[in-house]
Amino acid sequence: MENRDDASTVPRLGEPTPASDRAADISDPDAELVAYSLGDRYAQGLMLGKGGMGEVRLCRDRAIGREVAMKVVQGAYATDREIRERFVREARVQAQLEHPAIVPVYDFGIDAEGHAYFTMKRVRGVTLEEIVERLRQRDPEMTRMYSRHRLLAAFVQVCRAIDYAHERGVLHRDLKPANVMLGPYGEVYVLDWGIARVRSASRDLDGSLGASRIDVAHDETAGAVLGTPQYMAPEQLRGEPLDERTDVYGLGEILFELLSLEPLHRHGLISARMSRDARSVDARPEVRNPESAVPPELSVTCVHACAHERDRRFASARELAEAVEAYLSGDRDVELRRELSAVHLERAREAASRALVPGAAPDERRTALAEAGRAVAFSPDDVRSRAVLVELLTRPPTSAPPEVLAAMEAEARDSHLKMLPRAALSLFLPWFLVVPGIAVLGIRDLTLVALAMFLYWGGAAHALVTHMTRRSNRNSQRRFTILMAAALAACSVFVGPLVLTPFLATTFAIAMVLHLRAENRVFVIGSMAFAVIVPTLLALFDVHPVKYAAGPSGALAIFPAAMDLPPTLTLVAMAVLHVTVIIAGGLYAVTFRKTMDALSLANRLQSWQLSHLVPEETAAAMSRPPPAMAATP
Repeated sequence: MENRDDASTVPRLGEPTPASDRAADISDPDAELVAYSLGDRYAQGLMLGKGGMGEVRLCRDRAIGREVAMKVVQGAYATDREIRERFVREARVQAQLEHPAIVPVYDFGIDAEGHAYFTMKRVRGVTLEEIVERLRQRDPEMTRMYSRHRLLAAFVQVCRAIDYAHERGVLHRDLKPANVMLGPYGEVYVLDWGIARVRSASRDLDGSLGASRIDVAHDETAGAVLGTPQYMAPEQLRGEPLDERTDVYGLGEILFELLSLEPLHRHGLISARMSRDARSVDARPEVRNPESAVPPELSVTCVHACAHERDRRFASARELAEAVEAYLSGDRDVELRRELSAVHLERAREAASRALVPGAAPDERRTALAEAGRAVAFSPDDVRSRAVLVELLTRPPTSAPPEVLAAMEAEARDSHLKMLPRAALSLFLPWFLVVPGIAVLGIRDLTLVALAMFLYWGGAAHALVTHMTRRSNRNSQRRFTILMAAALAACSVFVGPLVLTPFLATTFAIAMVLHLRAENRVFVIGSMAFAVIVPTLLALFDVHPVKYAAGPSGALAIFPAAMDLPPTLTLVAMAVLHVTVIIAGGLYAVTFRKTMDALSLANRLQSWQLSHLVPEETAAAMSRPPPAMAATP
């Protein structure tokens, strides 16, 4: 890349510049014209266009076999010496500016009638003027073909071509959208060098044109050789000396029009332009067209290029190109991210339409969530991507994926293992109060008391072993359940199967169902029921050690086996026992509820945080189904 000093030090046209610091000027475009015979080389074809002083025809070069564009002076001006001289200059200037964005000249000469002509590459495409007009009309095809990014990239090429011309000592002086053409394969051309000012020229053609030509200047008149009033820089209107910054102003006007789809200056003649205070023109595109959504950096670039005072503009076309390129470097990444977001959004919508169907496979939701997440990551401001993601997050699957079930199983197992030490203590320690209480009442059969106590202690031991080995599974939980059912059935030896045992069985069933595996819940309920049913059946068949008999006046008499039942002490003991069980069960329920409340609070806090990650417009979008998703079968 060529090294370059600060642009403010770049020499202006007309100032001496060391040859080592700049490209060589083009050769004198006003040298003597030598006539060469045209002969039969070019076969005339259709008229391609007509301007103020010349016309362009489609021709076939028989020598080479290709189509070329031939420009000639219109018949009315063919004998005008001034027009002829400027026509010759245009051909020589354009021929010597060898740049990809400048149409190459193939041949130059005088035909048999003495009219000057030159041939050049036939270019196909559409001018920026046409593009802007159709974009202003919201033409869908033009909108699809010419994005802002593509137009800005073409504009950079135009700036580079003008910078090259400036290096060769040439000012264009008539830069406007109509003089920039975009080809179908990415070509960019700067057209119409007819009024170019050349540093190396040996003659001043402008002075010979006369002031009258300036006053009537218009696109469709001969006066257009000095420029188009609508696109002239202020100093050009005032007839002051020009430099590279004059063309920078013209480039700025083109940029303004690309961004706002409106010209910076309205149509009109020079007199109308000069009567207005140019300083009052606001060069911010978003002010002229509020719907244009122009990024701030491009707006600043536009204002800088179109500054009324030359010393406030970019010093060169290269500086302007680099400013727009700096934006495109970031915008290119943004554009790529938007394209990728659109791809992932489409995939997310397709997967979501399948995932939100009841009974959908978990893989569909995984795909939809992953694609929606990628779409949001690539384009966080896209409401559509966020809407799909929120839709998936707020509509959980009807069937749980295997990994969710596995996580729940692991969580339940950990909860069960943490509960086991407390369960062991609750099964072991109370007997140090129960046994003395039974002794106060009076023990009749120590074996029956010991049976119940050791069954409870067996359950406590099983709980501790399971906790230490971390082996809580379906079978170990069922063994523990059977052991607890046997312990509860053994309690019936104190006051029978229908007094204490049902109450304890209910409490144990609730506690165990809350902590054991889901597949064991029915087994637990059934086991606790059998802890009541079996002793009751034994009592009915008079096999149970506690006997029931009918007392006077229909009373039911209980004949204990393991202990005595003095009325007063038994009443107090049973009341204390039941209150203790109620308190223990209540405290357990309180602990369990606190745990559930903590989990609920954690979930609500998470939802609260997620709600603040979703902007209001996304929440509004969620009030209706996304169109693409609703249309998907």
